[in-house]
Amino acid sequence: MHARPSRFFIILASALAAATTSAWSIPAGASDSNASRSTYSIPAGQLQEVLQQFIQQTPLSLAYSPSAVAHRSSPGIRGPSTPLEALAQLLNGTGLTAAEVSPNVYILQSTSREDPFLTTSPPQPFANRLTELEPVQVTGTRIPRQSLQTTAPLKIFTAEDIRASGQTTLFDFLRQWPNTTAHHPRDIATDFGVNLRTPRAPNFTTSLFTLGPRATLFLVDGLRVASSGLSSSEYGGLTDLGSIPLSMIERVEIVSGSASAVYGSEAMSGVINIILKHDYEGAEIGGHTGISDRGDTARHDLFANLARLTAAGGHWTLAANRSYDEGLIGRQRTWATLDQSRHGLYDERYPLQISTGQDAKWLGDCTSSDDSPSGRICSLDSPRYLSLLPSRESTTTYATLQHPLSERHTLDASVRLSELRTGMQFPPSTAEFYDGATWRTHAFFDVGPISVRSESHDVDARVSVQSRGTKWMWMGTGFYGKNSASSSITGVVNIDPFKPFPLRELSEWNYQLDGDVSHATLASIAPPNRLSGAFWHSGISGTVSGPLFTMRHGTIESVFGFDVHQEHLQSNAYTTARSDGYSAYSEGLGGMDNSHIGGHALRVSHFGEIAAPLFRSAALDLAWRIDHNEGFGTQLTPRIGAKWKVTPTLTLRSSYGNGYRVPTLYESQRMLPASRTAVPSSLLPCNPMFEDLCLLDLQPVRNQALRPERSRSTTLDALWSPNPHLDISLGYYGIQRVDEIRAAADFKDPSKHVLDADGRVVALLISLQNVGITKLDGWKFDGALRFNTAGDDRIELRLQTDYIDRWTNSQDLDADLAGRLFPRIHASAQLNWTHSSWSGRAALRYRSGLRGTSAVLAGNMLVLNTRLWRDLPSMTTADLSLTYGAGTNWTLGANALNIFNATPKNYNDNFGGYTIADDDPVGRYYLLNFERRF
Repeated sequence: MHARPSRFFIILASALAAATTSAWSIPAGASDSNASRSTYSIPAGQLQEVLQQFIQQTPLSLAYSPSAVAHRSSPGIRGPSTPLEALAQLLNGTGLTAAEVSPNVYILQSTSREDPFLTTSPPQPFANRLTELEPVQVTGTRIPRQSLQTTAPLKIFTAEDIRASGQTTLFDFLRQWPNTTAHHPRDIATDFGVNLRTPRAPNFTTSLFTLGPRATLFLVDGLRVASSGLSSSEYGGLTDLGSIPLSMIERVEIVSGSASAVYGSEAMSGVINIILKHDYEGAEIGGHTGISDRGDTARHDLFANLARLTAAGGHWTLAANRSYDEGLIGRQRTWATLDQSRHGLYDERYPLQISTGQDAKWLGDCTSSDDSPSGRICSLDSPRYLSLLPSRESTTTYATLQHPLSERHTLDASVRLSELRTGMQFPPSTAEFYDGATWRTHAFFDVGPISVRSESHDVDARVSVQSRGTKWMWMGTGFYGKNSASSSITGVVNIDPFKPFPLRELSEWNYQLDGDVSHATLASIAPPNRLSGAFWHSGISGTVSGPLFTMRHGTIESVFGFDVHQEHLQSNAYTTARSDGYSAYSEGLGGMDNSHIGGHALRVSHFGEIAAPLFRSAALDLAWRIDHNEGFGTQLTPRIGAKWKVTPTLTLRSSYGNGYRVPTLYESQRMLPASRTAVPSSLLPCNPMFEDLCLLDLQPVRNQALRPERSRSTTLDALWSPNPHLDISLGYYGIQRVDEIRAAADFKDPSKHVLDADGRVVALLISLQNVGITKLDGWKFDGALRFNTAGDDRIELRLQTDYIDRWTNSQDLDADLAGRLFPRIHASAQLNWTHSSWSGRAALRYRSGLRGTSAVLAGNMLVLNTRLWRDLPSMTTADLSLTYGAGTNWTLGANALNIFNATPKNYNDNFGGYTIADDDPVGRYYLLNFERRF
């Protein structure tokens, strides 16, 4: 089982080793970029042009937003200097400083406005200006640090990474990277495919390490955002990424491993912190337009950003974004079908026929499951009606203000408003009718496909005041966030698809199976349904940070703080029932008594963190958090991390932490959708329908005794940078989550049985319970090789991989589900090239295949899918991008995504027959983008 991945890593290591000694002639003795002096000759000029010349002559990598360097001038540099001294000289007087991200990689930060926190001191030598930077806030720790390297694995994607990727949404950008799992909006809307007949609202979200969005915490500028006002019972409350446009993002920081000790609930597998643009000066407009090579799936985007300094030494920004995605329906792609006969498999389309119990015949003049010459549809091919991508339309505005209140006090405020509209489509409703002897399978094509139209509005506002003394700093923040959402669902016919419906009752509706039906009749049998909901939270937080005392090898830094916030939920379902009170959509929600729910919760926490040097080359981080959650008691979550610089080129780090997740208001208030299950009659006194199997209803009930989920996480990393041209990181992660909240029905418990008049079991009570356990172990690799050619081309080769060594679940702990439920290997490789005003990128993304006996999530239980007749193959996509910087004001770019037109393989009749989280349903895609700075 493990032989193939082992060979993969051996080949990978050999290739990188060969690269370090190849004909690219990496200079000897360049192991320390600070000690290697070069002669620079870069004249004074516009900062962006100066930095481009510097990048071509140095091993350092710089990350910055073009708007941050626009309208700034540099004094240039002439003469011998180390790279850090040269960079300090180039930034002298520009109002920018640099913070180290990883060895030889720096992010430029603006300090152009007068900073009252900077103490006055004599001018420092150039070598010290980059080693004594103003501390920055790093995701994964609340202690301000001068370096972004912490004991927890931290990965940063800059605005340039986002632009070069060619992706048009935050969801698509995040899903392409190893360690990140995408959750398709169709999954969210249908509870992972369970409620395909009664879908809810789609949302765009991702998670870390395959543990689902409930284990990943999303932050915007370091603070929580409001969960979606409408969400599925499977996922609970989650963060919808569809309302955060890429044009407003400065960078994305991802911390792997438990961070509950720092951020609280939900951060069991990690944190994704989205940093918005607010630290620049100038104006820019830009946008993109794209279309597939088939002439569909159009995408358009337009944005404008403006930032200015104030007379008082403050700073404000305004930004707006408008985007539109056309969406994609299954009938627009030939592979989206259940007819796999062309692959030597089976035709699994749903036949529409008449049965007498002994035999079956096609309807009318149909002679096969194909469309008849008369146009009669004789089968239902579900994937043809499914949305492969939802349509999407969004508008977002964003504003910030930073204002000095006094010499030591500063006010920061921001507000973000967004509106998101989405549309999705699902197959038409089906039902079985009978007249006592004859059965008829029917699809309501005349009613039309089931359609979901959703709209959501976001408000995210925060105000903070910070003050710094000579050693200590404090900050207080007040915040408010709200997401209000609604969905309109049409096409759901009020017939139970699991129970035969008497033909005689159709006459009461004036509905004819083979005749013309009036619009009024169609509206009466499939009335519209509507969901609405709102989630909002508000609160205050405060921190105080500074040095505790100084030891022999350094100062012990600390931070202490508190957080108090209140959560509110309101959810309403407006469903229309037929005359006898039955509503198919209400049943999909868990019953009519589930139509109106609401709740609130108070969360109070206090936390602390200490960073202590053990000796000159090692440091220890300790963090703890105590949370008081209304209704769920108190949770203590500690974390410990260590970092050891073994040699100047090798660093080891490790972390261990506990995590937890409090049941969301959705889970504690909302019931599950109704469904059915088959149980052997030998286990229960029931009436068998199929041989010895009883078909039992699962009746949902609420569980008021849910407990928080708990986890423990371990990470180990080795970072090696033998010279300025090569960086390698190899890491291990292990996560175990217990008390997982899942739907469970215990058929052995008599109290969960529903009996008929004869004492036979006809139904089981099902509820959310703390019954799940997941164990996950894996390895991740990140390597970068950089060099300059004789023609002054700057080349970077980067490879990132994630390998799931073990993924087990309490439903079947003896089965290794890695490679079945989830791809075992995700890999991404990029080749970046820069020459003068031109830059290019070639990227490959790979996911390994899934075995034919794959375990899939049916309802809330893992089951073996025996209907996979052929393994789902691996999938590799390739992207190209080319960018031209026309002076300092214009940037023009072109992207070609999935240039080899790789398409999913539909060997599986489950969820439309492809891995919608990982595959690319669009095919080859072309995108043009531009930016104009003022």
